[in-house]
Amino acid sequence: MAFTPNSRYLFVARMSGGGVAVFDLKSAKRAKYLGSVFGIWPSPRDLLITRGGKWLYVSCNSTGHVAKIPVRALLK
Repeated sequence: MAFTPNSRYLFVARMSGGGVAVFDLKSAKRAKYLGSVFGIWPSPRDLLITRGGKWLYVSCNSTGHVAKIPVRALLK
């Protein structure tokens, strides 16, 4: 899991199903599931958002690859 610097969005790695799930945490009562992003190597595991919140790094457990994805692209 990784939160954006403002704690509004949460990204969750979907190891078995693949992809990254995105949640909007704006509402204090309930998180809103925005959907999942696919097209990343299989079995994403560890997520890291850079300090400025511009990039999301995703390590993929099965292949050993690391993806660098613009956070803004995931929120469209």
